Amino acid sequence: MRKAGHFSPLSLGISFALLLLLGIFFLLRGNLIFSPGAVSAKSQTGINLGGFTSHAEFERDCQLCHLPLKSQQAPLCMECHRNIDEQIAQAQGTHAKITHVDRCANCHAEHRGRDFDPTQSALIHFDHTQTRFSLDWHQFNYDADLLECSACHNMEGNFVLSQETCVQCHTSHDASFMSTHQSDFGLDCLACHDGKDSMTDFNHRTTNLPLDGRHAQIRCADCHINGQFNDLSAECIACHAEPDAHRGLFEPNCSSCHTTLAWKPAIVNGAAFDHARNTSFSLNLHHANFDGSVMNCQGCHPQSVEKFSPDICIQCHAQQDTPFMNEHQALFGTTCLECHDGVDRYSNFDHNQLFLLDGQHANLDCQQCHVGQRFQDTPSACSQCHTEPVIHAGWFGLQCQNCHTNAAWTPARMTLHPFPLDHGMDQPLACEVCHASAYTEYTCYGCHDHQSAAIAETHAKEEISSPELNACVDCHPVGEYTE
Repeated sequence: MRKAGHFSPLSLGISFALLLLLGIFFLLRGNLIFSPGAVSAKSQTGINLGGFTSHAEFERDCQLCHLPLKSQQAPLCMECHRNIDEQIAQAQGTHAKITHVDRCANCHAEHRGRDFDPTQSALIHFDHTQTRFSLDWHQFNYDADLLECSACHNMEGNFVLSQETCVQCHTSHDASFMSTHQSDFGLDCLACHDGKDSMTDFNHRTTNLPLDGRHAQIRCADCHINGQFNDLSAECIACHAEPDAHRGLFEPNCSSCHTTLAWKPAIVNGAAFDHARNTSFSLNLHHANFDGSVMNCQGCHPQSVEKFSPDICIQCHAQQDTPFMNEHQALFGTTCLECHDGVDRYSNFDHNQLFLLDGQHANLDCQQCHVGQRFQDTPSACSQCHTEPVIHAGWFGLQCQNCHTNAAWTPARMTLHPFPLDHGMDQPLACEVCHASAYTEYTCYGCHDHQSAAIAETHAKEEISSPELNACVDCHPVGEYTE
């Protein structure tokens, strides 16, 4: 039996022929003999990376993408795709958000033919949630058509998203809403929206500023100016300028006196504070100084809001009109609040409404009645200023005006005395001669010594009864005897 040989002339000839053909093929095709398929010839207009516009241009130079045992594939990709490398290094762009970004082939396949697009193929497997924007609400357009990537992204380049695209799309659906929305929050859509409508159920109470009281009625844009939502201060002073009225007098903790229900009234010691009610002095006429500047609390309460001195009033008003204030103090003293309540209740004061100043009263100085600058509860009875004359002390009571006038104390205004005051004498008799007990009563028995029984008998003949005996002037009006 013939013995088989591995190195027979025939086998060696066949092997040599195969090697020759392989060598010729290698010379003609180079490394392509190891390629699993043609690489993509897809290119982007105006894009040149590493001197090439597509992978097909360096198809023979396999070492540009493959260096087994020497380098991983990702660094070789980055030699050309330096823009992607920079995005990853700066933690910006889509690639910076992808887990295992160094495994390029996981998303971008190759050797699938000249017309194969490695970029488009990556979109099939791309997890959009890695961009921090979910597509849960962006599967379809408003017209129910499938929403393509190109509707939001510029497919030429690195899939840049122009937020103007968001605006255009949503404006086409509701222009009025978008106009207001842009005015309130600006054009940075992604600052608030993550594709899941996470702001739909947003509760401001989860922040450090619950929106209650008047805050619940304001628009978001009133506080979030220019669409700023992060790192906003919850301090009142961040939105509300300190009122000039109490600048520098109170602590900046507005909530110690004010609530979100309303700026006014302030709450002091648990109760609503009203300057007019709580201090009996209104600020209606004390909003501004004489020079027009805002009058603040410290202007009248320089040390503490709980302390006040009328000296402040005097100093302020004296700067405006010193002669007037000097005269005013001389007349009325320095206890300003006894007359003034902040609404100038005495600006149109008419003394005649309380006590008529005519006759001799018209020329009196105020101090003659208002002793010690006492103005409130000043008595108006004559006897408080005029001592009752001895001549009728205890006779007429205190209704002086019944007989006297403001024109002069004497002569008294008196009804004509029908009975002769001299009664036949050389001079008038003293009043008390006839009016022994009171001016409203008289008696003739002080001079005429009557015998009661004889007088009664005599008058009885004239049919004058006993009760009429004391009304002498009824029968003797001029004091003369009549039959």
